[in-house]
Amino acid sequence: MAEFVVVMSEFMRLCDSFKHCEDCPVNQEGFSCDCDHQGYSKTGAKELEHIIMTWAAEHPEQVYPTWLDWLGVEGLVVTTKSGYAFDFTKAANQIPRTYCDMLGIPPKEAKP
Repeated sequence: MAEFVVVMSEFMRLCDSFKHCEDCPVNQEGFSCDCDHQGYSKTGAKELEHIIMTWAAEHPEQVYPTWLDWLGVEGLVVTTKSGYAFDFTKAANQIPRTYCDMLGIPPKEAKP
């Protein structure tokens, strides 16, 4: 059984990926997909977890490059023997998806 936080994170990601509840795999399995999940039995919760985690496995979260990786690919950062010439602390963070979409940066290939 998956950790509660993992399941709920994947459930929120699943829910955010559908514009209409009719298309949601949770709704297809007879669960109420109005994001009001009160009253599930333990058996129902286990089945719901299975649906959510199956969807998550089939739709892995996309990982985007860091700012530093992208700047290097674009030739905007030069490394020296001792590392980078500037403090790129923030550049080591993953680029948010919205910026990647605007800049046309594809997600990284998923690691097996």
